[in-house]
Amino acid sequence: MEQVLLDEILILSVEEIPHVYDKRRASYKDEKMKENTWLSIAASLNTDPGYTKWDHKRNEDVMEELQLEPVVNHVKHYQKNWINHLHRMRTDRIPKVMLHYRPNGKRSLGRPR
Repeated sequence: MEQVLLDEILILSVEEIPHVYDKRRASYKDEKMKENTWLSIAASLNTDPGYTKWDHKRNEDVMEELQLEPVVNHVKHYQKNWINHLHRMRTDRIPKVMLHYRPNGKRSLGRPR
């Protein structure tokens, strides 16, 4: 309900400011004016992120701001658990055999023909 109301307020706010969307106006090409307008609309809706989409933000900063853990940590944790699982297996199980498998022979050099 609140999101719908916020969307309606945003639409009404933008409709009042044609230089944001009307390409026929000379002020449409004024990027600074449009940026200031969008910032004022965001401030009026209390949704000011403090930066624009043109600001360069590092992924680490965004992840920290959103309190998210990097995917790499999840993958490393999964791999560690899998290795521990393999070490607990009996030695005749195929996954454990494949862990220690070393092929014989040599591969031919170059591209396959």
